[in-house]
Amino acid sequence: IANAHCQIPCGIYDDPARFQMLREHITTIDKAMHQIVELSAAGEKNYNQIVRWVTNKDDHADQFIDIAANYFLAQRITPADPSEGAVFL
Repeated sequence: IANAHCQIPCGIYDDPARFQMLREHITTIDKAMHQIVELSAAGEKNYNQIVRWVTNKDDHADQFIDIAANYFLAQRITPADPSEGAVFL
C-alpha cells in the first residue's frame, strides 16, 4: 500500500481523474496495437493508416509515461498506514 503524491505538495492523494486518464491511455494503446496488427496482416497494406496508428499509440504511451513519471513522483510515494486498508485501481 502506498499513497501517491503529485509534483506540487497539494495534499491531493490518489487523484481519480489521473487514474481515469491512465485507463483511457491504456485503452487507446490497446486499440492501436490491434489495429496495427490487423492492418499489417492485410493483403494490400495501407501504410498511411499503419503509420497513423503507430504515431497515435506512441503519443498515448508518452502521455502515460508523463503522468506516471511527473504526477506520481517516486520520491514522493510514501507507505500508507496499513489500518487504512488497500486501495485498488
